[in-house]
Amino acid sequence: MASNGETSEDSVAVQNSNFLLNTLDEMEKRVEELRDNAKKMEEERKSLLGSLNTMLQSQALVEVNKGDREELELFIDRLTKRCLTIEITVHIIRSPSQEKSLQTVLKYLHDLIGTIHSNMQQSRQVIERYLNSCITETKGPVDDKFQAALLGCTAEDQKDVRKRLEALWASLERAEKAESSMASAQSSVSSKNTCTPTKANKDVKK
Repeated sequence: MASNGETSEDSVAVQNSNFLLNTLDEMEKRVEELRDNAKKMEEERKSLLGSLNTMLQSQALVEVNKGDREELELFIDRLTKRCLTIEITVHIIRSPSQEKSLQTVLKYLHDLIGTIHSNMQQSRQVIERYLNSCITETKGPVDDKFQAALLGCTAEDQKDVRKRLEALWASLERAEKAESSMASAQSSVSSKNTCTPTKANKDVKK
C-alpha cells in the first residue's frame, strides 16, 4: 500500500508534468507564430524586390525624359540595395524528392519572371495557368507539368508558391496600370498640343 509520502510525491510529479506540457504547448504556439511572421516578412521582401524590378523594366520609366529617368533609376537602385540588406530565412524540412520538386517549380517561376518584362500579356496567361494549378477546383486552364511538380512539394511550399504567384499577379497589374496612366497622360498632352492654336495661326485669323 502506498504511503502518504509517495502519494504526495506522485501528485507533485503530475503537477510538474502538466505544468511543463502546458508551457511547451504555449511555446509551440509562439514558435509557429514567429515562423508565420518571419514568412510574411520574407514574402513582403520578395514582393518589394519584384515590384522594384518590374518598375525598373517598365515602359513608363522608358518614356520619361532622360534626367528624370536617371534620378528614378538611382532611387530604385537605392531601395533595392536597402531591401537586399534584409535577410530572412525560414527553413522547411523536405525529403529529397520534395526538394527536387521544389527546385523544378522554382525553375518555372524563374523563367516566368524572365518573360514578364518582354511580354506582359503572355506572362499574365502563364501566371493564370499556374495559379489555377494551385487550387483543387479550378475554372480555367492549368499547366499539367507545373501542377505535377507542385504536388510533389510540401504543403508549406505549395502555399508559398501560390502566394508568390499572387504577388507576381498583383505586381503585373500595378505595372500595367502605371503604363496605362502614362499613356493616357501622354495622349492628353498630345491632344492639347494639337488643339491649341499657335501664335502664327492666331495672327492669320486676325
